[in-house]
Amino acid sequence: MVLILTEIEIGGDPAHVRDVFLDFAKLSEWHQGHFKSVEVQSRDGEIRKGDKVTITMEGATFSGVILENSERELIWRGSIYPIFCGDHFFRFQPSETNPGSTTFVQGEEFTGLLSFLMRPLFGWGFGTKTRSGFEKLNRDLRSRVEGGT
Repeated sequence: MVLILTEIEIGGDPAHVRDVFLDFAKLSEWHQGHFKSVEVQSRDGEIRKGDKVTITMEGATFSGVILENSERELIWRGSIYPIFCGDHFFRFQPSETNPGSTTFVQGEEFTGLLSFLMRPLFGWGFGTKTRSGFEKLNRDLRSRVEGGT
């Protein structure tokens, strides 16, 4: 198992940060980088456990399934079982250091025969690029929320 974990403080309450983040139709307005698009196939616009998701990233498109969508967390799983599996999560936690703000946590837990490829190695490799992509999304989300656009 390989875990890539990032977090950032965002000046907005968790419900607002979550609303901005989950408006995937507007993702390209505030983020140009790691994630190109996220499309959830839901029956009524609500994201539910079991819904299919298509994630287009730099150089690849993945399909997955929603494992959880709660007030505090969104998790999806992409898998080429048993070769490679990733549980990608986004957490919207009340900040313990900045009252009224959010600690936004983004991470992915990789398992499977090829998961070792996601280990950051000497500042290069898939893991390093993935962490950098997560951190850019985090910064862009903070700018979107705090900039109010």
